[in-house]
Amino acid sequence: MEMKRIDSEDQGGASSRMLKKPATMCESPTHLIGVQAETPLAWSMDGSTLLFASENHSIYLCEYNESKDGEINVPIVDILPTQHRFKVLDATFHPKYPETNEVVSCGMDGILVWNASEVGVKHRQPVSDNVGETKLHTAQVECLCWAYGGDVLITGSKDNTIRLWDATNNYQHLEVLTSHKAAVLTLAYCEETKMLASSGRDSMLIFWNLESISPDLRAERTRDQSIKCNILSSLDGHRGDVCTLTWSDGGRSLLSGARDNSIKLWDCEMFKELREITSANPHDADIRRLTYVKSNDGEFILSFCFCLFVFVFFLLFFLSFFFFSFSPSPFHTSP
Repeated sequence: MEMKRIDSEDQGGASSRMLKKPATMCESPTHLIGVQAETPLAWSMDGSTLLFASENHSIYLCEYNESKDGEINVPIVDILPTQHRFKVLDATFHPKYPETNEVVSCGMDGILVWNASEVGVKHRQPVSDNVGETKLHTAQVECLCWAYGGDVLITGSKDNTIRLWDATNNYQHLEVLTSHKAAVLTLAYCEETKMLASSGRDSMLIFWNLESISPDLRAERTRDQSIKCNILSSLDGHRGDVCTLTWSDGGRSLLSGARDNSIKLWDCEMFKELREITSANPHDADIRRLTYVKSNDGEFILSFCFCLFVFVFFLLFFLSFFFFSFSPSPFHTSP
């Protein structure tokens, strides 16, 4: 995995943002933990707890500890035992955790809502085998995000749909959003603008207006079934699966990363592409995660990519080892 920092301070407009060298660099890890391949990672909103998934499909909760002398330790404090039958594709804390004690995870077997304090599943939304199902996903759930401070859970699926769930009412189904032509891989909600951005394997960025699912309008939606979330805009620009989205500038702009190795910056007021973010040393692999960070040094973006060539190297090494170990030696002669 490769990480880059992209400065996002607005100096002369969004189009002038350039790559800058970080003031500090990470030289060594503070703690090592075993995880599944491509594990979901998430911090609770208060920064006290980290979660990850293991190879046996359990979810581990780790507590962040920092000593007076600055030593950091992240010990495992709880294990949400195996309930997923398949790989955990995404997991997140409820925004009000630890007050709610809720953790949500998803994968091929649907959506699981955990009570972390009781270490058990309190609610489950399975994947349906019914092609005409209206309230459940009909294929693996790829991604999760929250809206309205945790009142609404949003899920994206390989069935090309996005579904909204009422977290205040036992995760009752609210609405299904259908416009993507392929699997939905990433979601990002902006509290300031009440907009949801979604994308995935069709490379389309779709912007949704979620004002109609606000708590103030929930009762009116129940009376009037015609009230729905609507599309604000759809944009095309990437040449590969879009894997990650992150908002910046209070919802005025959005950054997207894709398997075409590119990062793009979008204007979410005019709904147009501003630029492709490049540098002297651009990524040469899939962009898997973008994170918007505010610090004493300013505001910047961390981008993470997946370096496939490492796995290709080890695959070739293994195949060559297998071939030479089990093939007859060219110098061997029969007696």
